[in-house]
Amino acid sequence: MLDFLEQRGVEVVDWSGRELLDAHEQQLGEPHSRERIKVVPREEMLATALGRR
Repeated sequence: MLDFLEQRGVEVVDWSGRELLDAHEQQLGEPHSRERIKVVPREEMLATALGRR
């Protein structure tokens, strides 16, 4: 299934990418005494999860 998606240019986020995003969201929340601040823009979310940030 992943090969199918990759052949069509779909960027796939695996579990380690999800963990990167989670850590990033937690870091965003720290200065505001919040558990996290969710990243909403799709491009920013993908860039973070795929290690481009």
